[in-house]
Amino acid sequence: DDLNRVVRRLGEAFRAWEEAGSKAADAARITKDVEGVEQMLEDFELYVNLNYMAFSKILKKHDKYSTCPFRMPFLMRIQRETFVADKMAHIIKATSDMRASLEGAAVKAGAEAFDADQKGGASFLRKTTK
Repeated sequence: DDLNRVVRRLGEAFRAWEEAGSKAADAARITKDVEGVEQMLEDFELYVNLNYMAFSKILKKHDKYSTCPFRMPFLMRIQRETFVADKMAHIIKATSDMRASLEGAAVKAGAEAFDADQKGGASFLRKTTK
């Protein structure tokens, strides 16, 4: 809920920035906020992965001493869950769209900089880490 609230406030600030004429001077502040949300998403991903690994190890230990294996059925069930896709897709898309628009404000208009399919019109690289 905290992440949703942060993204909602950021979205409001972003829309106000767009309505005010998308001034490059104000773009730095909003870019910093977008980077903060991106960092929160990365931290959340690490948290989810750490919990998955811990749960897997607990189940492995259980299966080692039990005649009733739980590990594979539970892990398959967790993988079928669509929590991140259902709950986080709108946050990821909103953050990506804001980043694209901000990058578009910083890039001079040119044939190689324009991507009609990307909101914001700028070509950019999504920053991901593993």
